[in-house]
Amino acid sequence: MASWIELLDPMPETVRIDTLRRALRATGSVDALAHKLGVSRGQVERWINREEEVPTAIFLRAVDVIEAQDVPSHDERRDAPQGNDTQHG
Repeated sequence: MASWIELLDPMPETVRIDTLRRALRATGSVDALAHKLGVSRGQVERWINREEEVPTAIFLRAVDVIEAQDVPSHDERRDAPQGNDTQHG
């Protein structure tokens, strides 16, 4: 029987890269994300630029970074109210 991590391996690389980009927004810089992931800045850049595949362990750490920061996804931001629609008299 496969472990739950092995079950994630077929995940499309675009999902992993999108997750890294969300984690990047959560941390605010490539350097900060690299620190959180325990890798070099250059390694993060290679993943984001699709020069290398994102390992499952890194993908899972990126998910943890996002959850810790509670960063909304692109779809969640689009669905969020864009301002105060009520008028004050």
